[in-house]
Amino acid sequence: MVKALAPGLWRWLCPHPDWKPGKGGPGGWEREVASFCHRPKAGPLIIVDPLLPAPGRSRRRLISWLKGLMAQAGGKALIVTMNSFHRRGACALRSALGRRRASICAHRAAANVLGFKADRLLNGPAELAGGVRALAVDGYYREELVLWLEGPRALVFADTLIGVGGGKVRVAPASWAPQGAAARLRYDRLFRRSLARLLRLPARALIPSHGEPVLSGGRKALRQALEATAWGG
Repeated sequence: MVKALAPGLWRWLCPHPDWKPGKGGPGGWEREVASFCHRPKAGPLIIVDPLLPAPGRSRRRLISWLKGLMAQAGGKALIVTMNSFHRRGACALRSALGRRRASICAHRAAANVLGFKADRLLNGPAELAGGVRALAVDGYYREELVLWLEGPRALVFADTLIGVGGGKVRVAPASWAPQGAAARLRYDRLFRRSLARLLRLPARALIPSHGEPVLSGGRKALRQALEATAWGG
């Protein structure tokens, strides 16, 4: 179930409980979505947008494995919720790992819509651990985060970038962003420009929640996505 993407970086897939066939297809998203885990060079274990298997053996094995990694990271874990739609299994995992050892981090703009209290709220870009930085996105939901993992040289995305296979990605369409005339204007003017700033980073890998990751040539794939039509277009 868990797959290593790079040294210290893992990914697992789970079926999303809210998915229905109508959500799939061009411009939509598939039932299985990805969660991530990164053991940085210093600081807590970073767990991103965790979705847990149904109660049973698979869930117990995953939690046991995460506890083992957490022990290697000083006994602490930081669960990063990249947007309010990805609250997923954050609370359940925090309880399973122990409230004294695991905490939840999210953007402050998501605080009133998460449905639970995060332990740490970010106002914008912030250092989370050794070589791990949370970055903000303009022209999309204010709460949306992107993570930069310095060790594996990877960018981790929630909903702003979608993997389409073959080492390619596409940017999220306007239908995924806030609606209304003002929001559409921000999307048109700021969204791709904001993602283009990520080209300054020496990204080898692009790791999206939806779709297949790009494990090499990340900057090239991002540049191509910014020049192409959005997902579903």
